[in-house]
Amino acid sequence: MLRELAERAVRQVRSVDLVGRLGGEEFVVVMPETSLAGAVVVAERFRVAVAEEPFIPQGQSEKLPVTGQRRHRGDREGPDTIDTLLKRADDALYAASMPVATASSR
Repeated sequence: MLRELAERAVRQVRSVDLVGRLGGEEFVVVMPETSLAGAVVVAERFRVAVAEEPFIPQGQSEKLPVTGQRRHRGDREGPDTIDTLLKRADDALYAASMPVATASSR
């Protein structure tokens, strides 16, 4: 299933972009010379590509729906190093995995 997810990601980016598995179920996409607005468009395209077509795990016949979330933070302080960039991405992924409060749950 991770291979199929990676293939779907690669189909959504340019040939100069790099898609990699960071760990577990986390993927990172390096998009040189891309604005935040451009990256958001690609992230949404990838999210839709994942959600539109259920996955069929190897050796099974039942389709498994998969959903995802995307988050970004635009409130950076100073330039990012690879370590700070990956830390911010990891923090955003953790925040995205937390339940979102709804009006009915308040």
